[in-house]
Amino acid sequence: MTAPPTRLPTATSHQQTSAITSVIGTTTTSITPTPDNSTAAEGEVRLANGGNGTCSGRVEIFHRGQWGTVCDDDWDLNDAQVVCRQLGCGRGISAPHSAPFGQGRGPIWLDDVRCTGSESKLTQCSHRGFGSHNCGHQEDAGVVCEAGSPVRLVNGFPDNPCSGRVEVYHAGQWGTVCDDSWGLNDAQVVCRQVGCGRALSAPHTAYFGQGRGPIWLDDVNCAGNESSITDCRHQGFGSHNCGHSEDAGVICEVRPAINSTVFPTSPPRTSTTSSDTSVTANVTTSTTPTPDNSTAAEGEVRLANGGNGTCSGRVEIFHRGQWGTVCDDDWDLNDAQVVCRQLGCGRGISALHSAPFGQGRGPIWLDDVRCTGSESQLTQCSHRGFGSHNCGHQEDAGVVCEAGSPVRLVNGFYGNPCSGRVEVYHAGQWGTVCDDSWGLNDAQVVCRQVGCGRALSAPHTAYFGQGRGPIWLDDVSCTGNESSITDCRHQGFGSHNCGHNEDAGVICEVTANVTTSTTPTPDNSTAAEGEVRLANGRNGTCSGRVEIFHRGQWGTVCDDDWDLNDAQVVCRQLGCGRGISAPHSAPFGQGRGPIWLDDVRCTGSESKLTQCSHRGFGSHNCGHQEDAGVVCEAGSPVRLVNGFSDNPCSGRVEVYHAGQWGTVCDDSWGLNDAQVVCRQVGCGRALSAPHTAYFGQGRGPIWLDDVSCTGNESSITDCRHQGFGSHNCGHGEDAGVICEVRPAINSTVFPTSPPRTSTTSSDTSVTANVTTTTPTPDNSTAAEGEVRLANGGNGTCSGRVEIFHRGQWGTVCDDDWDLNDAQVVCRQLGCGRGISAPHSAPFGQGRGPIWLDDVRCTGSESKLTQCSHRGFGSHNCGHQEDAGVVCEAGSPVRLVNGFSDNPCSGRVEVYHAGQWGTVCDDSWGLNDAQVVCRQVGCGRALSAPHTAYFGQGRGPIWLDDVSCTGNESSITDCRHQGFGSHNCGHSEDAGVICEVRPAINSTVFPTSPPRTSTTSSDTSVTANVTTTTTPTPDNSTAAEGEVRLANEGNGTCSGRVEIFHRGQWGTVCDDDWDLNDAQVVCRQLGCGRGISAPHSAPFGQGRGPIWLDDVRCTGSESQLTQCSHRGFGSHNCGHQEDAGVVCEAGSPVRLVNGFYGNPCSGRVEVYHAGQWGTVCDDSWGLNDAQVVCRQVGCGRALSAPHTAYFGQGRGPIWLDDVNCAGNESSITDCRHQGFGSHNCGHSEDAGVICEAGSPVRLVNGFYGNPCSGRVEVYHAGQWGTVCDDSWGLNDAQVVCRQVGCGRALSAPHTAYFGQGRGPIWLDDVNCAGNEPSITDCRHQGFGSHNCGHSEDAGVICEAQAPPLQASRLVCGPSQLQVGLHLSSLGSSSVDPYSGHLADRRCSKHTQSNGTVWYLAERRAGICGNILTTNRTHAIYSNSLFVYPVINVSLVLPVSVPFSCAYPLDTETNLYGAVRPSLPLGAGISGLGTKAKASMSLFQNSNYTQPYPVGPVSLPLGSALYVGVSVEETDPSFVAILDDCYVTHSPNPDDLMRYFLIQNKCPSDSRQVKVDESGLSLQPRFSAILSLFQGEYQNIFLHCSLSLCQQSSSSCSPVCSRRKYRSVSRSEPIQSLTIGPISWNEKLE
Repeated sequence: MTAPPTRLPTATSHQQTSAITSVIGTTTTSITPTPDNSTAAEGEVRLANGGNGTCSGRVEIFHRGQWGTVCDDDWDLNDAQVVCRQLGCGRGISAPHSAPFGQGRGPIWLDDVRCTGSESKLTQCSHRGFGSHNCGHQEDAGVVCEAGSPVRLVNGFPDNPCSGRVEVYHAGQWGTVCDDSWGLNDAQVVCRQVGCGRALSAPHTAYFGQGRGPIWLDDVNCAGNESSITDCRHQGFGSHNCGHSEDAGVICEVRPAINSTVFPTSPPRTSTTSSDTSVTANVTTSTTPTPDNSTAAEGEVRLANGGNGTCSGRVEIFHRGQWGTVCDDDWDLNDAQVVCRQLGCGRGISALHSAPFGQGRGPIWLDDVRCTGSESQLTQCSHRGFGSHNCGHQEDAGVVCEAGSPVRLVNGFYGNPCSGRVEVYHAGQWGTVCDDSWGLNDAQVVCRQVGCGRALSAPHTAYFGQGRGPIWLDDVSCTGNESSITDCRHQGFGSHNCGHNEDAGVICEVTANVTTSTTPTPDNSTAAEGEVRLANGRNGTCSGRVEIFHRGQWGTVCDDDWDLNDAQVVCRQLGCGRGISAPHSAPFGQGRGPIWLDDVRCTGSESKLTQCSHRGFGSHNCGHQEDAGVVCEAGSPVRLVNGFSDNPCSGRVEVYHAGQWGTVCDDSWGLNDAQVVCRQVGCGRALSAPHTAYFGQGRGPIWLDDVSCTGNESSITDCRHQGFGSHNCGHGEDAGVICEVRPAINSTVFPTSPPRTSTTSSDTSVTANVTTTTPTPDNSTAAEGEVRLANGGNGTCSGRVEIFHRGQWGTVCDDDWDLNDAQVVCRQLGCGRGISAPHSAPFGQGRGPIWLDDVRCTGSESKLTQCSHRGFGSHNCGHQEDAGVVCEAGSPVRLVNGFSDNPCSGRVEVYHAGQWGTVCDDSWGLNDAQVVCRQVGCGRALSAPHTAYFGQGRGPIWLDDVSCTGNESSITDCRHQGFGSHNCGHSEDAGVICEVRPAINSTVFPTSPPRTSTTSSDTSVTANVTTTTTPTPDNSTAAEGEVRLANEGNGTCSGRVEIFHRGQWGTVCDDDWDLNDAQVVCRQLGCGRGISAPHSAPFGQGRGPIWLDDVRCTGSESQLTQCSHRGFGSHNCGHQEDAGVVCEAGSPVRLVNGFYGNPCSGRVEVYHAGQWGTVCDDSWGLNDAQVVCRQVGCGRALSAPHTAYFGQGRGPIWLDDVNCAGNESSITDCRHQGFGSHNCGHSEDAGVICEAGSPVRLVNGFYGNPCSGRVEVYHAGQWGTVCDDSWGLNDAQVVCRQVGCGRALSAPHTAYFGQGRGPIWLDDVNCAGNEPSITDCRHQGFGSHNCGHSEDAGVICEAQAPPLQASRLVCGPSQLQVGLHLSSLGSSSVDPYSGHLADRRCSKHTQSNGTVWYLAERRAGICGNILTTNRTHAIYSNSLFVYPVINVSLVLPVSVPFSCAYPLDTETNLYGAVRPSLPLGAGISGLGTKAKASMSLFQNSNYTQPYPVGPVSLPLGSALYVGVSVEETDPSFVAILDDCYVTHSPNPDDLMRYFLIQNKCPSDSRQVKVDESGLSLQPRFSAILSLFQGEYQNIFLHCSLSLCQQSSSSCSPVCSRRKYRSVSRSEPIQSLTIGPISWNEKLE
């Protein structure tokens, strides 16, 4: 290769290079200077030690006969530009600091050099003076010039000098590189070679414009570690088979060493001119302004003296009636960008200094202008103040804009340059566009034309303010593909019938190439007060640690209360698009210096972070380990789109490349790939990697395919893939991810929508195109797919769901209809969130077609037609099943800001006069709360909080002094002062906490089992275990619910999942099987955490039964059986879908049978020779325990218990006489007798108790209630108390959950349970209520407090009272007597004298012989007696309710049901005392046409103990176990449950029915479970008994069945979620009936 020339020709003969922006200058001095050569000229410069020619190296300057160096203080590209120009080496490539070319010797001649970039010599630049400096040679400045490097980047982004077309210098010429095989490795070499950061992208197809001249390289193949692109494998210089349309480019990360302000960058790619001499923004006056034009607007800008066109020239601004100039101090491309945007002249090309368009006259209005680049007007930028400057007109700033678009956006959102009023340039004037017919297609054309992303909204009615001047376009109709808005169909320029009040606007997505921000310099005293920056981010400057400038210093922000709202404001302020995540805990490294802000709370609409609420500058209670971070959309090359509404860490994966967002194909897509994406967007671990466009199909390019990540890459684009744009798939295969939401991401849920109004928003929500609010049938003007709610009565936000299809309105069937579906309808109509999804034509039966059935929405769709369904017109239902919807805006009450895990809690708000308003808490009580709970469809009222417990509302206070009896149907029906009449403020806003019925939330957190003494592997908590005991198949000694991993002998911590049930091992189906499920299996086996959850029988197909299907674990369960599933034996899969698990196993020690709630305690067991064995306690002490605690990942050892403290183990005793120093890495590394050598038994098994965080206990509570007492926390080896400052129910709730009790009933203050002793560990505790531990709540820090033990906090939790035993019953001729033995109450902790019968008034009792007797007269209705009769007996039933000994306001009683049966045909009396029993009936047989069948009610879930014949009396909430037996001689038939329903009469044709099973599937899977149907002649199911009309009426159960021939069809119904599939060729059987079933009435 020929090196670049060492000396360039003179001005008369130098060669002209291709049309790039660099200018190759001339020089008359030698470029190879000799040290201290006295013939060198004063001020001559040279570059020493560069190695790569003489156009790179250490900068040296000749002064007073001696060469000396230049200090790197303030050294930047402007300075390098001057040096390179002086040497004739082209433009400056970089200006490196810190002696990059070695330290020089001799004098340091220059320091604090500040060039504008236009000087011809370095001595013309500002500096401290020759020989004046404050640095050493370790700070010698360097330069790399274009002609000093064999590679350069041309025509890159104006704000990124590390991007552009790659050109190589060879044989005296610059030439390009062909993009064949061009990839990130090749780009990495180029990026390193030009002194930039890592390669971000390797664009193809002349992305940065086509070059000219030779193509030097093709088929480049770099390993990535070469020092030069020419060192990589290639075809040879000049050998290629491509054209300049394939010129390769690179986009590199800009390192701080590179200066982001480059002296004139490459010219624009288009050459455009304009006929005006100056263009003014937002002005309708003459386009050729005269000085001091009083008609100009304040703050208007113009470009003067530009010559050719009006989008270049001297910058002038209008202030106080006079035009003035702008000084060029700090003037850069960001400032130019704002001027060009304000004028509608496209992006800024260059920001020129030193009056390049001639010196202006008059005032200098602005100096030290500092724009971020996202401002819409120059006056919004930071500056010294109008008229304050230290410069003359020789420093007038200039601008060159890229002008070529006849459209601009005016008066948009601050921080979003891609929004505003649309204006078109025509006939020398800017004019507006009328909004008639204006829609998203039109907006899309404008957004594309101005270089923004996709159109989000097309606002009407002068949303961005009314324009002035002409209205150029009306009735615009675009297809969306046009290149310009003027190419769309319209009425003709100037032809319109509208005014400026109809000016159209657009809101576009801000893409990464629209706005950027510069890299802030540390502690730059010229930064503006309140300016923010993102430090230490990896993807440019739109992600990183948040820092804010205050009092001349940069400082950080604490992550307390930091969430997406706060991130949104930061991203907007920086012009980085929307906020992607708001990570906590110093994710971008810990900052230094002051912490300026804490407890920041933004609404998300602020324009600056300083406008948000916070504690005050410098006031905080955190350290730098809590520094907040932000990832903005423009700072991340990856984003998640269309994810779950309540999980910002889920969605379709999209990658930013070549200026566009594109999707990723799901070929080979798995958890490793998802893990990289999850980490990249700041979320937790990957939970799932969905395929087949699970989050909807994307649009635009598909960038990546065949992605293969190891899981450790920092970016998805770093993983192996086919290359950008190379794929063999469509958008039907778009990949997605579901990541774990860390608390760092966002703890807020999707906000509640306001009532339906006509508004336009800047977010991405899609508004339904509903044309009428009261639609008429078969209105042909309705849009295809439009929905409406008919017959609702309460406006148009509730009613029967109807959808428009093929010119006709039709209904929707209620099969599978639920809240997800209702949510979509409500969103489409703009009616807020869905409140309920009622079935069975609740708003009357419709007419005409039934268009949809089996609708299954995820809840995130924007239209009902986007949901899965059977197809238009395909259904199996009638209008009696028409689906309905009640939306929030259709309900006069809602609950706001409630607990995150309880949708039935929150501030009560009422809708009246078109507005939501609150309710004052005066007189507010449980009766009032009961009405609200019933009205919103929740269970009974648990609490009626006062004093804005759920936060203060806004707007009107509608109700005060509410007084309900509790039976009203609406809160507005209760007595009150009148709407709007009140004497309170929002600090008294009332709230409710209701019981969550299963209808509200189907996922109930499973309760952990109590501590039991067991040695099986179920209860052992193991850290990093290598193996567990290999179980043998069908071993009858295995425990019910035990699991094992089978894989033909290769270890026991990976394999096919099998579970033991009814004496037999069976497999688990892989439907819904994921890492959460695997986590539970691994925990249960003691195999560490779950690594993967493979599908499709990866460890071979099992045999025998398939026990479980549709398993859904939260991941916190201790056993697999605690997870949600379809029921044992119920499945729709084969062994080819057997689920597998791989656990992380690696520790030979585990802790077994430890304290409940403390996994860091238990019996020590060691794994050796394929078996777990125990350790003898001889010599066992704290040093030994310390080793074990460290080995299992717990804290320090607290105790080393002896004598089988945690129960005796089984099997071998592996170790004895253990003697550890305490610093060993494993217990087996300590001295001992040898494996298996011991002189002890299992009665001496050793244990440990480790410090496992901060356990909590309750001390000195109520007698008989272990769930009450003084709260004490274990820390630093001591128990200490908690101060009651700020102590409330939320804090108590966390403690109650942590100690395994029920909900918090009270949070007593002032040492209610006695004063503690020792340290006070916590004060000012502030819990949200959902933390796993009290120590996870916000507090002052351990031991930091300002209280004494007189303020010790306590809790009273709800405790499950134990069932009563040893009761007595006497059935006398006139009285029923039930008795409680005082001596047998034992630990039941009830007050035997507190009882009453079903009627509270019947509390009379007597005491004799140690028994307390309660009496009731033997008459129906007396004391709540219920009388039922059969052919032989009359039965009186009642219940005794007795209360625990707990002195609190609300506690559930213990019930003792009893019944007395009296024969009807005999006078024999029943005076003998018997145990209380509940005589319940059995089934009555029914007869069918083809087979005889009978139905029975059973007493247990095993269906083994039927109730005897007679009516049944059961308490509310009991389980009905119903079995059916069909007499059929042909064994090829099985029976199917078709419909099972309840009526209040024995007539099966009664029209008032309540379905338990409908169309072969449960009507509500949370209330009904089908245990067997379609598998044998004995189908069975269970259901929860509940009130069906709010009254205690007898009920009768009816079932219709059918026979199905197994040999000819699939007989087992498949119900997934609420889904069913019909089975074929079934023969009906006559309906069966059992009953009556009556209630044991309970207290309200």
